[in-house]
Amino acid sequence: MGKNSEAGCEEGTKENIKRYTNINECQMFSNLCVFGRCDNIFGMFRCECDEGYALDGSGGNCTDLNECDSPQACLYGTCINTQGKFLCQCPPNYELVEAGNACVGKLVGFPTSMASSPKANRRTSRCFLDVEERSGHRRCLQEMGEPITRATCCCSVGRGWGPRCEKCPPEGSEEFKALCPGGPGYRPNSVTVVLEDINECDEHENLCRNGHCTNTFGSYMCLCNAGFRLDLSSTLCVDINECQEDLDICGVGTCINKEGTFHCICPSGYMLLPNGKECVDMRKDKCFTEYSDGGCTQPMSQGNTRMVCCCSMGAAWGDPCEECPHPGTREYETLCGSKQQGIFINPMTNRTEEIDECNLMPTMCSHGSCINTPGSFECQCNRGFIYDTNVHQCIDDNECIRVPSPCAGNAQCVNLPGGFECQCPTGYKLGISMRDCVDIDECSERPNVCSNGECNNFQGSFQCVCRTGYILASSRDSCIDIDECQRHPNTCNNGTCINSVGSYKCNCFPGFKLSPNNDCIDIDECRIMPFLCRNGRCRNVIGSFNCECAEGYVLAADGQHCRDIDECLEVRELRVFFIDMAILNFEFLFYLDTKQIDLNTFKFVPPTPNKLVPGTCPLPGKCQNLMGSYVCSCPPGYELGPDGNSCEVFVLILRQAYSHVFTDIDECIENVGICEDGECVNTDGGVMCECPEGYILSQNGMKCIDIREEFCYDVFRRGQCSHPRMEPITVKKCCCSMGAAWGKYCEQCPLSNSEEFARLCPQGPGRGDTGEDLNECSFMPNACDGGDCINTDGSFRCECPAGFILDSTGKKCIDDNECLSVNNICGNGTCTNVEGGFECSCSDGFAPGPMQVCEDVNECLEMGNQCAFRCHNVPGSFRCICPYGYALAPDGRHCQDVDECVTPANNCKFMCKNLIGTFVCICPEGFQQVGLTDDCRDVNECAINPGICRNGNCVNHHGGYRCDCYEGFEPSHDSKQCIDRREGFCFRQLVGGRCTSHTDGLMSVTRADCCCTMGAAWGPHCEICPSQTSDDYQDLCLEAGYSVDGHDIDECNTISDLCRNGRCINTLGSYRCICNKGYKPDGSGTRCIDQNECEQTPSPCKFACQNTDGSYVCSCPTGFVLNPDGVSCRDLDECTTGRHVCQHECINTQGMPNMVSSFYKSKFVIFSLSIIQDIDECEEQTGICPSPGNCINTLGSFKCICPRGFKLDSTGTFCTDSDECTDDSKCQYGCQASR
Repeated sequence: MGKNSEAGCEEGTKENIKRYTNINECQMFSNLCVFGRCDNIFGMFRCECDEGYALDGSGGNCTDLNECDSPQACLYGTCINTQGKFLCQCPPNYELVEAGNACVGKLVGFPTSMASSPKANRRTSRCFLDVEERSGHRRCLQEMGEPITRATCCCSVGRGWGPRCEKCPPEGSEEFKALCPGGPGYRPNSVTVVLEDINECDEHENLCRNGHCTNTFGSYMCLCNAGFRLDLSSTLCVDINECQEDLDICGVGTCINKEGTFHCICPSGYMLLPNGKECVDMRKDKCFTEYSDGGCTQPMSQGNTRMVCCCSMGAAWGDPCEECPHPGTREYETLCGSKQQGIFINPMTNRTEEIDECNLMPTMCSHGSCINTPGSFECQCNRGFIYDTNVHQCIDDNECIRVPSPCAGNAQCVNLPGGFECQCPTGYKLGISMRDCVDIDECSERPNVCSNGECNNFQGSFQCVCRTGYILASSRDSCIDIDECQRHPNTCNNGTCINSVGSYKCNCFPGFKLSPNNDCIDIDECRIMPFLCRNGRCRNVIGSFNCECAEGYVLAADGQHCRDIDECLEVRELRVFFIDMAILNFEFLFYLDTKQIDLNTFKFVPPTPNKLVPGTCPLPGKCQNLMGSYVCSCPPGYELGPDGNSCEVFVLILRQAYSHVFTDIDECIENVGICEDGECVNTDGGVMCECPEGYILSQNGMKCIDIREEFCYDVFRRGQCSHPRMEPITVKKCCCSMGAAWGKYCEQCPLSNSEEFARLCPQGPGRGDTGEDLNECSFMPNACDGGDCINTDGSFRCECPAGFILDSTGKKCIDDNECLSVNNICGNGTCTNVEGGFECSCSDGFAPGPMQVCEDVNECLEMGNQCAFRCHNVPGSFRCICPYGYALAPDGRHCQDVDECVTPANNCKFMCKNLIGTFVCICPEGFQQVGLTDDCRDVNECAINPGICRNGNCVNHHGGYRCDCYEGFEPSHDSKQCIDRREGFCFRQLVGGRCTSHTDGLMSVTRADCCCTMGAAWGPHCEICPSQTSDDYQDLCLEAGYSVDGHDIDECNTISDLCRNGRCINTLGSYRCICNKGYKPDGSGTRCIDQNECEQTPSPCKFACQNTDGSYVCSCPTGFVLNPDGVSCRDLDECTTGRHVCQHECINTQGMPNMVSSFYKSKFVIFSLSIIQDIDECEEQTGICPSPGNCINTLGSFKCICPRGFKLDSTGTFCTDSDECTDDSKCQYGCQASR
């Protein structure tokens, strides 16, 4: 095609001043269209090539056409190309047809005379596919259908022909060449004897049976029907026995072969497809998402078919479980029909369908939303939950394991489903931030705390110090009364314990009294009740006393004294025995009243016990009762016997009878001292003692007993007596009770080991003459100073009250300093001595017991709830015990989890994850656990999450992956994200969902800087910014005002026209506006809005104030003008300025002129207002309120009304466009101003 002739013109035209003219290339260029004809057309030319030539690629020349490239150019011959034509050379025995484009065979094999005979090639007969020769006999097999010529048979597929089964000549033999000069597949025409293609499909009826025959040049092609294939001769389609050739063609079904096809019989649980040739497994069984070492774990909640299981997210299926084929393998493609996971071909419809995993596993993505995606699914977890790829669930995000912990100080982080809370130990409460703990001042914050005690606040706790008689309650916040009676069962022994608030008291049993220690001790009735046991001896016993009566007395019925026994009346059994008298030689033994008398000595011999006969003063004696005794009197002729109980007559008779035999013995001489302390007087046959004054005769009449009573002194020193006893007593009682001296003459008592003492006290100290005990306590009231006197057998002792001990004399009670005398008496406390006792100040963990000794307080029982888990009491304190996996917290009461991962218990091969009370072995990031073992294998994140590297290519590596980012993107610090660093315009508003074409003033920023701030769309393709609740926004932005890598976005440099009417100041995550004068920031601080100064108090104007954008204007009423200060008004002199309508004379007044009529002025001085007419500025003044404003006349002025979308300017006479887009809240998806 021709080129432009001049610059600026269209091809094939020539520029003129006013028009274009056509160029005739055919005339201009002689070398165009060689071997053709050039035709000029408007604006170009066209070549028409000669026969045998074709247009070349330039379109301007004709080149030779190689006809030999066409298979039809020289049929059955050799084609030779020449310039513009071709030549066809035929092989021997062939000749060129008249058209010159084909070779046909010459008539050969027949005589010349028969050359034109149609019979030469018109004989027809049956044609056979096979010839069998046996024993010299030939037999043709497989007839091909209708009779055909021999050439048609043998030159095509036949092997035998004719009724005689003529064998076709072998291919390549001379006979074959003569019969088939054109070779196989060709024959001479039966009429023209010209070689022609044999249409085997038409000629051979049975050719390609069970198939379709297609004729080709020199041959044919068989296309067998489904279920058939060519036999070895390639002439027939025979049935394919699919059941034998492919034993698995029906899979688990049974194959039944049929002619040209087959069908399957499916077992139970399988369904036959509509084609009848495939069994689809419809069995539903468990689907497992994990398979490792032949073990299946993590089953789905409901059963599925093997196809649905393995083509979605299953790893194994069935029971026992079978591993699913791996995606990408032939087995996987065979089962699912697709290589992509999550998609399968429905065998019923043969359509590709997507598996909705969310419906497949309804329990998946708990605590979140399951969103089905092409080939997979996605879990959008609720706040506080994270996605666990192993179990496909949203598991709780344990914020408490973060470092640092969200709870500060001693606050314990407690994980909750979807969140956490900070819990404080006992004694603490959450601070204002709800993340740390502050001490609770229980003493001031809790009313009535530590009742009956004193409250002491400590860090994290408090202490109640209870008053005496109170103990801490189990809650440790109050003091409750101590039930001493129950706490110490031995309190008030020998009495009843009655508890009272803060104390207790003892009600003692009879015979006991309350001691200074508030205990019941025995009352010594014998000491404090001297009137007891009269005529006897009082012996104290625990809780009572006993009276031991003297001889002749018996215990009275009241048991408190001894009464006299009336021997004369109470002794009833009186028996007198008269004994025969026998005189043997001169030895006479007389028996009288069970007494024996030796007549030689006249002395009485005591009888044996079994011969005693009870009785009092037997007859003829007379009994007279005495106090404590009795006396017998005898009648004349009798005398009282030696026992003083019977009257004897025989002695006197014997004496008279034998007076010449016996002589009197002077006992006073023979028995010196027979009358002790008295005078002995001998009598005939006897003796008598006479006692001095103050003495009495003893019972046997042989001793004078001193009954004088004087004071007894306990101290005798240098002849002086001191320390007298309280009451006068006899000398015997004084000295025998270990007195020092006696009497008014201070007579010293004999020493205890002297003979004189033995004579005075024959029975020893503390005893009388007959051995009876002397009750020192009865006649020595002051025997024990400060204590109790206890009479003992032969002596007495002093018993001191608790807290006192005897001094060296043994008779005075002094204070016992128990703190010194008893080692460690208080145990775990400090001892302080007090009069009669001691006090113990117990150490912490101990409390005074009943005996004031510090006893361990069992805090675990008495205080309760001391430990979070288990309390163990120890002396003086307690110890909290934690279960396995926990350790004691610093406060000693709570249990905190032990991080086994930092202890030797960590035996994990890879990583250890601490759990509450235990730990678990986990795999590092980028690895997954192999079954239930401790082995980990690398996770191919790129294969599992195909879209993990958005805007880049994912490259997996050991334990992780990296993103190779596209151009314009750069990898994040961890190379796991591609951060968009492309820059483009940021559009704050959209118009009709599109970005505006006006980019003046817009800044070129990154997509994150645009969309993470206030942008609505970004970039040259107007990419809509994602919603703040979408995942795309979370991938793009950390939060509003921050990019995904945490950098603050400078909105002031990113978004144009921020803070209009002010200055933009960037802040972290946002910005704020410093507004110009006349403007103020809105509530968010991100916009400057007009400040209406006219609403201020006081008003800035003296009269009328009109607010304007960013300022205000003061105005004055009619008749006044604004002063230069722009605030106050002054009067306008309309008369001097000509601003009046007075027809006669004008007189200025305050605010407006007065008009005075000259008619009245000539006669009266009358001032009256003239009629003033309003000026309609809208009609008289042009240009007021130009379009689109509308002028409205008012009295004395006018007013401009603007249509919607416009506002008055500062003069009040022009309507300007109102930019509604300054308020972002008016449009949900952005705003663009229009005019």
